[in-house]
Amino acid sequence: MRSWARGATILTLVFAFTLLFGPSAQATTGYHHTGAQTTQQFEGADAQIEVTDPSLPGNPCTSTTDFFAARIMLKQGAWMEAGWAEVGWLTPGLCSHARSIYVFDTLHGVWEFFLEYTLTTGSTLRVRVYSDASCDGNAPCIYRSQIYWGGQWVTLHAASINLNSNAYVEEMGEVYTAGGTHFQIASGGDADVDWYNTRLLKSDRTWHLWQNAPTLIGDNIPYYTSWLINYYRFQNYRG
Repeated sequence: MRSWARGATILTLVFAFTLLFGPSAQATTGYHHTGAQTTQQFEGADAQIEVTDPSLPGNPCTSTTDFFAARIMLKQGAWMEAGWAEVGWLTPGLCSHARSIYVFDTLHGVWEFFLEYTLTTGSTLRVRVYSDASCDGNAPCIYRSQIYWGGQWVTLHAASINLNSNAYVEEMGEVYTAGGTHFQIASGGDADVDWYNTRLLKSDRTWHLWQNAPTLIGDNIPYYTSWLINYYRFQNYRG
């Protein structure tokens, strides 16, 4: 595991909901998001996300702040997110943009990268973030990020991040373009990032497909989502 400070944390909140409550933003430098958020609170989210090979700009032998992340998030002011990302700063000098499973929460304020889990292009990562069943309003609520690996759920991260058991859920592709180069988030013959079977954890601790929950969707030019089955089967892509 490797940690890295996330200096622009607050911008992920601001994403907001100019994106989901307003028109698509113009293509520019900075953050771009595409996907969905619930307007009802849940206790967890579970998704299967295709791993692609984004074409980050610049010389991979030098460090940049560009990145692509495909992630789920639970948020209520504070948040926890988990998924996979390719970033421009993880392995400077190794001449390779790093692609890794990661977790981020606002309590610790750093990206945690889990390089021990090797990702391959075309594979599918199953990831979930959820609150412990022990949350009762009288004690700190522990949130957990897990991946399904080797036939079992593996806990990557657990933290009390000032949330109660319920939070809003995001399923999104997130791009940061430092120099205005709107790079492809998938390369080769595969032009998109596929998402499958996103599920939501209800208060009765049962999982259900993200299908009928009140939901807002949005894009930031030039990154979009193609909704195949609302809202649990979709594709992120660059237009």
